[in-house]
Amino acid sequence: MKIHYKGTFYSLNMPAPLLGAGFTEQGSFESDMTFPGSLALGYGIDVTERWTVGFDFQYSFNSSHDDIPVNIANNQALLGGANTALLGWRDSIDLGVGTSYTLNENWTLRGGYLFSENSMPSVNFTPSAPAYDRHVFSMGLGWRGKSRGVDLTYAFIYNPIRVIGDAATAVFSGNYKHQWHVLSLSVTQRF
Repeated sequence: MKIHYKGTFYSLNMPAPLLGAGFTEQGSFESDMTFPGSLALGYGIDVTERWTVGFDFQYSFNSSHDDIPVNIANNQALLGGANTALLGWRDSIDLGVGTSYTLNENWTLRGGYLFSENSMPSVNFTPSAPAYDRHVFSMGLGWRGKSRGVDLTYAFIYNPIRVIGDAATAVFSGNYKHQWHVLSLSVTQRF
């Protein structure tokens, strides 16, 4: 899927010498981005009446991402002559396993693990996108009534330290480590 973006570029507190040179704090913005497709397969097994195990595989065609053109009209020189954000992403895979155990007619325990492969090469690294091999561990508890349901889930996303030493943008070279804790609560009402 290819999307064409149009909008307005804003730059706050632009120095007076730049304004005097013809740059503006506001101007037009345009870009295009091709979003990758993916192929996913999943398989579930009922081990017992109460216990289910599922396996997932996804192949993402991230290499279909074109480099992203950036056009900010008369402010283009602010990008140092660059008119493209380089991606060079690689295709990647996700592998997951999940399980659920029904305690009784209302309560279910769930857990899972997902490995998500990094698709961003270090030379084009940017800290604005999560570019790590990610390990996601999750567990949850769900309650189902006749017309309502409540699910509580906790996930821990572990990203090993990523050492970037050859980034095209030298200031991005360094060691990066992110870890996230995600807690979600969902309520369902069936009619």
